[in-house]
Amino acid sequence: MKKYTVSLFVLAGSLAIAPAAFGDVDFTFAYTGPEESATGTLTGSEIGSTGDYQITSAAITVTGSAFSGTGTLDTNVSDLAAYGADNEIYPSQNAVDRSGYDLYLDLGGLLFTTGSDVYNLWGGDNNGYSSDNDSYSLSGRNGNYIDYPGTLTLVAAAATPDGGTTLALLGLAVAGLAGLRRKLNV
Repeated sequence: MKKYTVSLFVLAGSLAIAPAAFGDVDFTFAYTGPEESATGTLTGSEIGSTGDYQITSAAITVTGSAFSGTGTLDTNVSDLAAYGADNEIYPSQNAVDRSGYDLYLDLGGLLFTTGSDVYNLWGGDNNGYSSDNDSYSLSGRNGNYIDYPGTLTLVAAAATPDGGTTLALLGLAVAGLAGLRRKLNV
């Protein structure tokens, strides 16, 4: 009985001090085009172990002569379908456009909403082609204005650990069960 209780306490202790698991990754980006510029932040989770990320939250600030404003990631299914956006990024530049160039964003790209406007940032021009290896477009006015060609800089921050709270709670639960078992003499 004592051996069983000691084993449970050792297990609980090891779970409580286990290293934190990594969760979402934060990115910053900057787009520079002929008329517009945009900066923002992206947060996403890796898709499997591909090095590609599904963006789950984002913010953008656009300044320029044709349109400007701030927005957040648009996850509305009908908006995504209308623009062909998938809100995925490819930090290793493995989104290949129709010209064969490697880009951070595919043709659907990222979709942002301001409440009254939709901004779409994607790789390539309005036909899905690039004139070089670093060509991006930004649309505003609900898709009625396209700023092209532009460049995009994408920088990843360190992965955000979950803090280990999940494992600590599991460890405490196991320790509680061991104490309850001892009290009930089971």
